[in-house]
Amino acid sequence: MATVEETVNAIISTGSWDERVAQMRLVAQRHGTAEHTRIYAEVANQVYVPHLAPDLAYVHSMDFYELSTFQASYRATLEATQGFTDMSQETVTRALLDQPRSLLTFRTVLGLLTKELASATTLVSSSSSPRRVSPGVIEGMERHGTRPSEDTAMTLALTIVKAMDGTLFGDPPDGLRTKQDKFDTRDGWATAAALARDGGTARDKAHRFERLRAESVRLGGVPLVGVLAGLGWARVNDTLGPVIRDTDGRVFTLSNLTQMLTVSPFPQLIGAAPA
Repeated sequence: MATVEETVNAIISTGSWDERVAQMRLVAQRHGTAEHTRIYAEVANQVYVPHLAPDLAYVHSMDFYELSTFQASYRATLEATQGFTDMSQETVTRALLDQPRSLLTFRTVLGLLTKELASATTLVSSSSSPRRVSPGVIEGMERHGTRPSEDTAMTLALTIVKAMDGTLFGDPPDGLRTKQDKFDTRDGWATAAALARDGGTARDKAHRFERLRAESVRLGGVPLVGVLAGLGWARVNDTLGPVIRDTDGRVFTLSNLTQMLTVSPFPQLIGAAPA
């Protein structure tokens, strides 16, 4: 009678799938049912688990998950709320009616999943006037720009405002905290407004590169190099684009900073310092 270890080794050392199937079928003949669980578990651990990939780490490829989709929603939200400085229920309602895709930004900033936001809308409804917004309606607004009814927009706006000001969910139990208790929303929409201004700060700095470009030309063509950090530089039209123009493309971030040494004139300077 083969031992458990011998059977496991026979299975995992096969040279083809057909041979493995044949060895697996011999388990019932060589071992009692009390040993089956142990054998199958060990084979699974050694042969199959290493090839498993956590599907929770992946999503289907679609335009909705691209950065450009969120950027479009974010820009529309900034415009509708004056950079998150006007977050009244009336303003948010109007934003959702005029720019339905702005809901993606509001929901993301709140840290809620689609189904979580849908469930949260029940908290602003009364038994005499149920106004729950379904996940399908939320997805239609975010993905397709489907215009909601005014009642739906008002319900979503009230949910968004109350979630941020802390009156929707109430105080969390001991040891827990709300999803809005994070660095970008800990102080409500004021923090979101401050972060939104990062784009303006980067845009202001972009103008400095234009002046530096003129100075580099005046000095005989000294290469101008940019090292950038911060989400504000994600604005390509009026911020990053001009910097790339003024530096002739010599723009680096912290993730690829070492590559700067491969761009002229740095290769010629390496090792050129006097001993």
